[in-house]
Amino acid sequence: MAIIDKIKNLFKKDIKDNLDLISVDSVKSKFEHEDYMGAAKDLKILLEKYGRRKRKNHRYKGREFVYFILSNKHKDLKNVGYTHWENINQFIRLNQEKVYPYHKNNLQSAIDFFLKEVKGLYEIKVMAE
Repeated sequence: MAIIDKIKNLFKKDIKDNLDLISVDSVKSKFEHEDYMGAAKDLKILLEKYGRRKRKNHRYKGREFVYFILSNKHKDLKNVGYTHWENINQFIRLNQEKVYPYHKNNLQSAIDFFLKEVKGLYEIKVMAE
């Protein structure tokens, strides 16, 4: 039985391996493990990387950046995306240990929104610094 357990442990996914690489999976796993600040920072990094990949040397910031990312979407979706972008930035700026329920809900809805609307996020993988 010890040999079988060792073989199973070889193929078991380790959470630490996923956290070295920033991807959609790392955002989801950090959120599930209640590392909300890490999930917010990873999502922001992924969105910025997607913007750079979409067009190099863009100089968009804030609302223009979100409109640029969601350029083929309806204006209402762009406004919702900007609201989520602002919620992520406010949460990162707070930098608090205590997470209030509305921060958690805002972050969850932002993750769901951007993963649904920006299909190219699944392809992006960035090494963590």
